[in-house]
Amino acid sequence: MEFKAGERLRMVRELMGLTREEFADDMGLNAVRLKNVEYFKVRMSELEYDAVTEAFPELSCFVTHEGIISAERLRSSSNPRLRLIISRLEANDIDDNRAKDWIK
Repeated sequence: MEFKAGERLRMVRELMGLTREEFADDMGLNAVRLKNVEYFKVRMSELEYDAVTEAFPELSCFVTHEGIISAERLRSSSNPRLRLIISRLEANDIDDNRAKDWIK
C-alpha cells in the first residue's frame, strides 16, 4: 500500500502519541508547516526529510520511501518515544492495524 509522505509522517506521529506541536518541536519544524504536509497542502522538503531522519533515524526507511521499520531497532532505540511504539504494538494498543504491515 502506498502512502504519501505526509500520511507516513502523521502515522508515525500518532503512533508516538504526540501532538503535531510536540512532534514538530522534536524535529525543529514549524507546526503549521507540519500540518500542511500532513494534509497534503505542501510537499515535504529535503530539509524536512533530513530533520525527521535525524531526529528519528530508526524511522527513516519508512518516512522517506515506505520501507519496513525494524521492530528490533525500535526495541533497542535510546529514544523512549520509539520504544513506546513497539511496546504499544506488542500490547495490541494501536488502533491503526496498518502498522503491523510496516513494523517487522
